[in-house]
Amino acid sequence: QMDRGTVLYICFFKGATDDILPKMAVSTLLNLRLCEADSGKLSSLLELPGSLLIVPQATLGGEAKGRAMRVSHRHQQGGRAA
Repeated sequence: QMDRGTVLYICFFKGATDDILPKMAVSTLLNLRLCEADSGKLSSLLELPGSLLIVPQATLGGEAKGRAMRVSHRHQQGGRAA
């Protein structure tokens, strides 16, 4: 169950390895100031109240082909970082 919080959809492209994922996820994504707080100041995801749900989403790296999504050649399917 998730109460108030944020959902972060993420897609990893070919070349992403297990050794760069912690740095990318923790250092970059969670600390990047991209959300505006009630005070008007930009806040990171870690500074926001509530839970954080990170969802891998392969279609973010896809390309539209007509009315369907095609998997981009820049990443592979299979549920893990390429």
